[in-house]
Amino acid sequence: MTTAITKAEIQAELARKSFAYYCRYVHERALYRHQVEWAKEMDKDNGRVLVVAPPGTFKSSTVRMRIEWEIGNDVEGTHLLPMNTAAQAMRQVMSVAETIERNQRYREVFPWVIPNAKRGWSHEILFIKRKNEANPDATLYGTGI
Repeated sequence: MTTAITKAEIQAELARKSFAYYCRYVHERALYRHQVEWAKEMDKDNGRVLVVAPPGTFKSSTVRMRIEWEIGNDVEGTHLLPMNTAAQAMRQVMSVAETIERNQRYREVFPWVIPNAKRGWSHEILFIKRKNEANPDATLYGTGI
């Protein structure tokens, strides 16, 4: 007996594996060439990325979408989002929360990402339900520098 795989299941699997495909599928935004280059740097094993670029080059949205994608691929991970001001960081954290809570395609791609409001779900920190609930660090913490 064979099971038919739906188009949505294929798209969800592609979005889990490819950050660029994730951006197209979940946010309906293709990455510009410079964003693709940033994504290549983010793919490296060091786990730390600093993006310095002029205003209007999609730094914040690129990093925000990457954090969403990484949370979906590793709910046990932790992410720090330092930005120039706390207000900037807060807007990005709120946008990540909005995607996780309300974006239907995100939920198709990462159905296991479940907010843990009991541990914290605010404008500055987000906790996702994890196997290791003893981890004291938020899934995402946004702050100004």
